[in-house]
Amino acid sequence: MQITTTIKYIRINPRKVHRVIRELVGKPASEAMKILNFLPQHSAAVLVKVLKSAVANAVHNYKMTEQDLIVSEGHVGQAAVMKRFTPMSRGRAGAIQKKLSHITISLKEGRLNK
Repeated sequence: MQITTTIKYIRINPRKVHRVIRELVGKPASEAMKILNFLPQHSAAVLVKVLKSAVANAVHNYKMTEQDLIVSEGHVGQAAVMKRFTPMSRGRAGAIQKKLSHITISLKEGRLNK
């Protein structure tokens, strides 16, 4: 059974979140949490919240044990783009795109085969 948790409209570029999510897929949830706590990226703090929520959902709603949970999938999708403008030379306006992300983490129950 897969437990999926999603957080939407996070003000981080999806490319930056995807770099961090790649490190988590296939690892146990407890090890993924330790990795996220030591990463310097801003998206790691957001992913800690999502992972904690997914683990809490699995333990509370589905009576799974935290030690048996593995991060099976991680997806980052682009949400709406906030369009802003900044003054440029010669009276022009330069467009700035502030991208938002939808982050999804899926956990499954199982043990790693080493």
